[in-house]
Amino acid sequence: MTPKTFWTIFLRIMGIWLIVDSITIFPGLLSALVPAFMQDINFGLILTVIAVVMLAMVYFLVLRFFIFKTDWLIKKLHLDRGFEEEQIGIKVHRSTILSISIIVIGGIALIDAFPEVCKLAYEFLKTKSNSIEPPSSWLIFYSIKLVVGVLLMTYHRVIVNVIEKKRRMSEV
Repeated sequence: MTPKTFWTIFLRIMGIWLIVDSITIFPGLLSALVPAFMQDINFGLILTVIAVVMLAMVYFLVLRFFIFKTDWLIKKLHLDRGFEEEQIGIKVHRSTILSISIIVIGGIALIDAFPEVCKLAYEFLKTKSNSIEPPSSWLIFYSIKLVVGVLLMTYHRVIVNVIEKKRRMSEV
């Protein structure tokens, strides 16, 4: 494995991790927009909308550069320079490492979301029986995170194929 291959794998893993982690950030931002829209248009509403749009753009750029344009990022940041040896002593194919990483990221998302889904489902059922409005938004959010974790673990090969297809097309 060359240093460039190492950095390509590392940046793609970081990109996937940041995208999965964004699942926890966007609901919080969107929930901040709801009270802002309840009021008249003011500076706070405009500032909140601008912040949400800018954060969405940052996550889009992370997805684009960390996952699909890693060669450009490595070249601009000079990440593959300064290594004494041309080969790093790892004899595992890039797609295998990506598959393992996606499975681990999906597992972490699953482990993070499962207890919360159980706790919130219990609270949902408990408050529903008391005729109080049940808090369902966080239950939906953690359920989505749980499903994303399971999908990452299940369809890791499809995700790796999409990433590798983009890489092969950029080399041609």
